[in-house]
Amino acid sequence: MNPFGLVALSVLVAISVGCKNPYTDFYQSRQQVIGNDRFVQPQGDPAIYGYSGNLDKDNRAMKENGFDLVGYSSFSGGGAGATKENLLAQARTVGASVVMVKSQYAGSFTSAMPYTTTSPGQVITTNSYGTANAYGTGGSAYGSYQGSSSTYVPGTTTTQIIPYTVQRYDYLATYWAKIRNVRFGAFYLNLTPELSRQFQRNTGVVIDLLMKGTPAFYANVLVGDVIIKADDESVTDVQSFTRFLARNPGKRVTLTILRGSEQKTITVDLNS
Repeated sequence: MNPFGLVALSVLVAISVGCKNPYTDFYQSRQQVIGNDRFVQPQGDPAIYGYSGNLDKDNRAMKENGFDLVGYSSFSGGGAGATKENLLAQARTVGASVVMVKSQYAGSFTSAMPYTTTSPGQVITTNSYGTANAYGTGGSAYGSYQGSSSTYVPGTTTTQIIPYTVQRYDYLATYWAKIRNVRFGAFYLNLTPELSRQFQRNTGVVIDLLMKGTPAFYANVLVGDVIIKADDESVTDVQSFTRFLARNPGKRVTLTILRGSEQKTITVDLNS
């Protein structure tokens, strides 16, 4: 390999590596797992799955199967640090049991940088020698001579422009942990303006997502149901329903819901 090839390669590596572990350096935490009783504590290495073309659908599927988002890493780069080993290291650090990953080609970045070489200076030594005859009024003389002289010639510098290209990718990794002993088993939201107009009310919460195998799932609560009452308490918003669930672990509760144009009551046996 020629010297210029080595130089270009070193430039590429320096730019591509960037971070020691980009999954760590660009991590955004959502919640703590290790030591948190809400989550099943990790054992062994997490499973790694690739995202499909629909991230929202995949994220909902994770929640439906009892996982909650712990945090995520999002970055762009040449990919030198985006290794499986680095990904697993960050997943173990945050206590994830599942990691979802996605990478997408984001184009190439081409530029150039100067590279200067200097040749060393030299010392040039000149040797001289010979014979000489001298004549004068007193007679003549004969002899030989020798000597040397040194001259320093300074070094020279040469600058060349070295092109390089970095292939760039966008990376996403989301970290998930299994929820322990789900009390109710649904994600719920405050009413949107559209739902408020549809049901002609401002209070209540709408079921946005159900987790499989949970009390809400087995009680046949459905996505889109609007909970307006829990036992004898009016449900005004997310905070009021969350407080109700927190006060009633392990109890059987009755929910009043709106489903389409009907009002129904559903009995749910909450987990402790």
